[in-house]
Amino acid sequence: ALAPPCVLAVLSRVFPTSRGLYEDKVASVWCTIALLPPLKLKAQLAAPALVRLTAGCTLCALAPPCVLLLRRPSRAAFAACAAACGLAFFLLSFQVHEKHILLPLLPAGLLAPRHPRLFSWFSLLATFSLFPLLARDGLRLAYAVCQVGYAALAHSLAPSLEREPPPSRPAAAPAWMLALGRQLHSLSLAGMAGLHL
Repeated sequence: ALAPPCVLAVLSRVFPTSRGLYEDKVASVWCTIALLPPLKLKAQLAAPALVRLTAGCTLCALAPPCVLLLRRPSRAAFAACAAACGLAFFLLSFQVHEKHILLPLLPAGLLAPRHPRLFSWFSLLATFSLFPLLARDGLRLAYAVCQVGYAALAHSLAPSLEREPPPSRPAAAPAWMLALGRQLHSLSLAGMAGLHL
Protein backbone atom coordinates (compact mmCIF):
# COMPACT_ATOMS: atom_id res chain seq x y z
CA ALA A 1 0.00 0.00 0.00
CA LEU A 2 1.15 3.51 -0.72
CA ALA A 3 1.88 5.89 2.12
CA PRO A 4 -0.93 8.30 3.04
CA PRO A 5 -0.58 11.89 1.76
CA CYS A 6 0.13 13.23 5.27
CA VAL A 7 3.15 10.90 5.63
CA LEU A 8 4.45 11.98 2.23
CA ALA A 9 3.98 15.63 3.21
CA VAL A 10 6.03 15.11 6.38
CA LEU A 11 8.76 13.27 4.47
CA SER A 12 8.95 16.03 1.86
CA ARG A 13 9.48 18.57 4.69
CA VAL A 14 12.12 16.45 6.44
CA PHE A 15 13.91 15.64 3.17
CA PRO A 16 13.27 18.68 0.92
CA THR A 17 14.93 17.26 -2.20
CA SER A 18 12.76 19.35 -4.51
CA ARG A 19 14.24 22.61 -3.16
CA GLY A 20 17.74 22.15 -4.55
CA LEU A 21 21.16 21.53 -3.02
CA TYR A 22 21.23 24.74 -0.96
CA GLU A 23 19.53 28.10 -0.62
CA ASP A 24 21.03 31.49 0.20
CA LYS A 25 24.60 31.47 1.45
CA VAL A 26 24.92 28.64 3.94
CA ALA A 27 28.41 27.80 5.17
CA SER A 28 28.23 24.27 3.75
CA VAL A 29 30.80 22.55 1.58
CA TRP A 30 28.44 22.62 -1.42
CA CYS A 31 27.78 26.36 -1.22
CA THR A 32 31.49 27.05 -0.70
CA ILE A 33 32.77 25.03 -3.65
CA ALA A 34 30.05 26.57 -5.85
CA LEU A 35 32.11 29.78 -5.73
CA LEU A 36 34.32 28.08 -8.32
CA PRO A 37 32.25 27.83 -11.54
CA PRO A 38 33.56 24.39 -12.60
CA LEU A 39 32.45 23.01 -9.23
CA LYS A 40 28.91 24.40 -9.25
CA LEU A 41 27.41 20.96 -8.75
CA LYS A 42 23.74 21.95 -8.75
CA ALA A 43 24.17 23.15 -12.33
CA GLN A 44 26.02 20.01 -13.43
CA LEU A 45 24.15 17.16 -11.71
CA ALA A 46 20.49 16.21 -11.52
CA ALA A 47 18.75 16.27 -8.13
CA PRO A 48 18.82 12.46 -7.62
CA ALA A 49 22.58 12.38 -8.27
CA LEU A 50 23.09 15.27 -5.84
CA VAL A 51 21.05 13.47 -3.19
CA ARG A 52 23.22 10.35 -3.60
CA LEU A 53 26.45 12.41 -3.54
CA THR A 54 25.50 14.36 -0.41
CA ALA A 55 24.21 11.25 1.36
CA GLY A 56 27.42 9.36 0.58
CA CYS A 57 29.64 12.23 1.71
CA THR A 58 27.60 12.71 4.89
CA LEU A 59 27.78 9.00 5.74
CA CYS A 60 31.54 8.97 5.12
CA ALA A 61 31.95 11.93 7.48
CA LEU A 62 29.73 10.29 10.11
CA ALA A 63 31.67 7.02 10.17
CA PRO A 64 34.95 8.06 11.90
CA PRO A 65 33.46 9.69 15.02
CA CYS A 66 30.93 6.86 15.38
CA VAL A 67 33.65 4.20 15.10
CA LEU A 68 35.80 6.05 17.67
CA LEU A 69 32.83 6.23 20.04
CA LEU A 70 32.15 2.50 19.66
CA ARG A 71 35.81 1.67 20.32
CA ARG A 72 36.16 3.88 23.43
CA PRO A 73 32.76 4.85 24.80
CA SER A 74 32.57 7.59 27.42
CA ARG A 75 30.41 10.61 28.15
CA ALA A 76 32.98 12.98 26.66
CA ALA A 77 33.36 10.76 23.60
CA PHE A 78 29.59 10.73 23.16
CA ALA A 79 29.42 14.55 23.26
CA ALA A 80 32.36 14.82 20.83
CA CYS A 81 30.71 12.27 18.50
CA ALA A 82 27.39 14.12 18.61
CA ALA A 83 29.14 17.41 17.80
CA ALA A 84 31.11 15.82 14.95
CA CYS A 85 27.97 14.19 13.52
CA GLY A 86 26.09 17.48 13.73
CA LEU A 87 28.93 19.19 11.87
CA ALA A 88 28.92 16.45 9.23
CA PHE A 89 25.23 17.04 8.61
CA PHE A 90 25.68 20.82 8.54
CA LEU A 91 28.64 20.76 6.17
CA LEU A 92 27.65 17.96 3.78
CA SER A 93 23.91 17.35 3.80
CA PHE A 94 21.43 18.19 1.08
CA GLN A 95 19.41 21.41 1.62
CA VAL A 96 21.01 22.72 4.83
CA HIS A 97 19.60 25.81 6.54
CA GLU A 98 21.70 28.35 8.44
CA LYS A 99 20.07 27.31 11.73
CA HIS A 100 21.41 23.76 11.39
CA ILE A 101 24.72 24.98 12.87
CA LEU A 102 22.91 24.86 16.22
CA LEU A 103 22.81 21.03 16.03
CA PRO A 104 26.56 20.56 16.66
CA LEU A 105 26.72 23.58 18.98
CA LEU A 106 24.57 21.94 21.67
CA PRO A 107 26.73 18.82 22.21
CA ALA A 108 29.85 20.98 21.85
CA GLY A 109 28.52 22.95 24.82
CA LEU A 110 28.79 19.78 26.90
CA LEU A 111 32.53 19.81 26.17
CA ALA A 112 32.93 23.48 27.18
CA PRO A 113 34.19 22.74 30.71
CA ARG A 114 37.07 20.70 29.26
CA HIS A 115 37.82 22.99 26.32
CA PRO A 116 36.51 26.51 27.05
CA ARG A 117 38.62 28.27 24.40
CA LEU A 118 37.63 25.83 21.69
CA PHE A 119 33.96 26.11 22.61
CA SER A 120 34.01 29.92 22.71
CA TRP A 121 35.69 29.97 19.28
CA PHE A 122 33.14 27.51 17.88
CA SER A 123 30.26 29.56 19.33
CA LEU A 124 31.58 32.70 17.63
CA LEU A 125 32.03 30.81 14.38
CA ALA A 126 28.52 29.34 14.57
CA THR A 127 27.00 32.75 15.18
CA PHE A 128 29.08 34.17 12.33
CA SER A 129 27.59 31.55 10.00
CA LEU A 130 24.12 32.72 11.08
CA PHE A 131 24.89 36.34 10.08
CA PRO A 132 23.07 36.29 6.69
CA LEU A 133 19.89 35.10 8.40
CA LEU A 134 20.23 37.64 11.23
CA ALA A 135 21.00 40.48 8.79
CA ARG A 136 17.88 39.63 6.77
CA ASP A 137 15.84 40.01 9.95
CA GLY A 138 17.41 43.42 10.70
CA LEU A 139 19.52 42.19 13.61
CA ARG A 140 22.94 43.50 12.52
CA LEU A 141 23.43 45.73 15.57
CA ALA A 142 22.28 43.07 18.04
CA TYR A 143 24.56 40.56 16.30
CA ALA A 144 27.58 42.89 16.49
CA VAL A 145 27.01 43.77 20.16
CA CYS A 146 26.53 40.13 21.16
CA GLN A 147 29.53 38.90 19.17
CA VAL A 148 31.91 41.57 20.53
CA GLY A 149 30.59 41.16 24.08
CA TYR A 150 30.80 37.39 23.99
CA ALA A 151 34.29 37.46 22.45
CA ALA A 152 35.55 39.85 25.14
CA LEU A 153 33.98 37.80 27.92
CA ALA A 154 35.27 34.51 26.54
CA HIS A 155 38.76 35.96 26.03
CA SER A 156 38.92 37.18 29.62
CA LEU A 157 37.37 34.07 31.25
CA ALA A 158 38.73 31.19 29.17
CA PRO A 159 42.28 31.21 30.62
CA SER A 160 40.94 30.88 34.18
CA LEU A 161 38.64 28.03 33.12
CA GLU A 162 41.35 25.99 31.37
CA ARG A 163 42.16 22.78 33.21
CA GLU A 164 45.72 21.56 33.39
CA PRO A 165 46.16 17.85 32.68
CA PRO A 166 47.12 15.82 35.76
CA PRO A 167 50.91 15.44 36.18
CA SER A 168 50.62 11.67 35.70
CA ARG A 169 49.12 12.15 32.26
CA PRO A 170 51.01 13.94 29.48
CA ALA A 171 49.43 16.81 27.55
CA ALA A 172 47.11 15.67 24.76
CA ALA A 173 48.98 17.48 21.98
CA PRO A 174 52.58 18.52 21.30
CA ALA A 175 53.54 22.17 21.78
CA TRP A 176 53.80 22.89 18.04
CA MET A 177 50.25 21.65 17.50
CA LEU A 178 48.94 23.86 20.31
CA ALA A 179 50.78 26.86 18.81
CA LEU A 180 49.32 26.10 15.37
CA GLY A 181 45.85 25.87 16.91
CA ARG A 182 46.30 29.29 18.55
CA GLN A 183 47.41 30.77 15.23
CA LEU A 184 44.43 29.29 13.36
CA HIS A 185 42.14 30.54 16.13
CA SER A 186 43.49 34.09 15.79
CA LEU A 187 43.45 34.03 11.98
CA SER A 188 39.86 32.77 11.82
CA LEU A 189 38.68 35.46 14.27
CA ALA A 190 40.51 38.12 12.24
CA GLY A 191 38.96 36.68 9.04
CA MET A 192 35.45 36.85 10.52
CA ALA A 193 36.02 40.45 11.58
CA GLY A 194 37.53 41.31 8.18
CA LEU A 195 34.58 39.88 6.27
CA HIS A 196 32.26 42.23 8.16
CA LEU A 197 34.26 45.34 7.32
